[in-house]
Amino acid sequence: MKLKNSEMIEIARKRAGLTQKEVAQAIGIDHVSSYHRQVLHNLEGISLVQATILQRILPVKLTVTQDNRVNVELTPDD
Repeated sequence: MKLKNSEMIEIARKRAGLTQKEVAQAIGIDHVSSYHRQVLHNLEGISLVQATILQRILPVKLTVTQDNRVNVELTPDD
């Protein structure tokens, strides 16, 4: 069973030892509710800068498909 993008982001966040608030603040979002809406439920709505920051602070790789969908892959633990 393939995990949803939101599930992979949450796994990666927990692996990194960060709270939702810390991730939200790192990508310039003021409220956790906005984090849920913009990151967990609508990755297509985040900017390139936000995606780059997510890849730096979380063990994930984000790619965009030809139809502008965002795919999330968990990167291996070191």
